[in-house]
Amino acid sequence: MAGITKFGFERKRYADIEKEMFLSAKEKWGEEINLSEKSALGILLRIFAWSIAKIWQLGESIYFQSFLRYAEGIQLDYIAERGGIKRFPKAKSKGKLIIRGNTGKEVYRGFQVRTESGKEYQVTRPGVISGKRNGCSSGRKPAMWLRAKCRGWRNNDSQLSRDGDYFSNK
Repeated sequence: MAGITKFGFERKRYADIEKEMFLSAKEKWGEEINLSEKSALGILLRIFAWSIAKIWQLGESIYFQSFLRYAEGIQLDYIAERGGIKRFPKAKSKGKLIIRGNTGKEVYRGFQVRTESGKEYQVTRPGVISGKRNGCSSGRKPAMWLRAKCRGWRNNDSQLSRDGDYFSNK
């Protein structure tokens, strides 16, 4: 038996649907009916069986979306809300930035930069461009903190999280 049972949802499989359709066709038109893969009726019944199987898959998916363990996407948000849980809102991406240019030049808070891929960021803490080796006497690269101008994961940039991007400020 398929559908909702005392054990949960049981989906009809394509093979079972196809078998039922073939048995039904033989009952209506006789045992000698041609249902091979190349006959018109055989092809038509297989197409219908495939479509019906997809509907059963959709029904199964809808049924399981009501359980926290199986829910995905927006359905997961709805179910988690019932328990008082909410997702964190979109946040602005953060990273470090290395700016090279004239020694002693100040980089003010709000200085805007754009990566080659077109993602825009703003410097969040002011700093000064250093003329020392790699910008720092200890050999470390001085980095300025920045934040994306827009919220969401699409503004993440893997280059910024590694060791900083280089921008020229002359």
